[in-house]
Amino acid sequence: TDIAPNALESFDEARCAAIRDACATNNIHLGLHTLSGVNVAEISPFLREATDAYLKAYVDLAKKLNAEWVVVHGGYHFTGCKEIRKQASVDRLKRIVEYAEQKDVLLQLENLNSEPALAEVHYMPDTLEDTVWYFDQIQSDHLKWAFTINHAHYDAIGIAGFVDGMGMDRCDEVRVADNNGEYELHMHPGTGTVDFVDMFRRIE
Repeated sequence: TDIAPNALESFDEARCAAIRDACATNNIHLGLHTLSGVNVAEISPFLREATDAYLKAYVDLAKKLNAEWVVVHGGYHFTGCKEIRKQASVDRLKRIVEYAEQKDVLLQLENLNSEPALAEVHYMPDTLEDTVWYFDQIQSDHLKWAFTINHAHYDAIGIAGFVDGMGMDRCDEVRVADNNGEYELHMHPGTGTVDFVDMFRRIE
């Protein structure tokens, strides 16, 4: 809900009511997904406050739409400032989780895609270790795991490693796309190298 035709500010009460009714009538389960390009690990003046406001606005909209979850991210760092941005990221998510608890809105933290080792920019959390660390830092019934299998697929440990290492008790959603096993791609199921039979057996 960032830009037209679904810009966040376009969701007035009339539009929200129509969406609520459509979901109820058609048994649609609605979730919102924040933009991964918005850096939740923001540390700069003015942008710090703007990022907090952005995430709160999604929580507020979820409440207005009766959305069942909001997918959030840990942001990204530039190699030389990893630790300060990682701390800013988890501190910001703690604040937004506390706000979501007050509003009774469920947040889902997505495991993001890794970038080549020499890339300057890296998403967080992208490894199993970092994903576990985030959930260890923020323990709340209002924060669950959004498991994106294609992001895990080309990690050295693969989908199986994430399932075993995270534990499915933390998982509230499985985001399904295929991947070539080499780098970040969202492909139609069956066009890449994900073993979907094995994947579904593991998550079930």
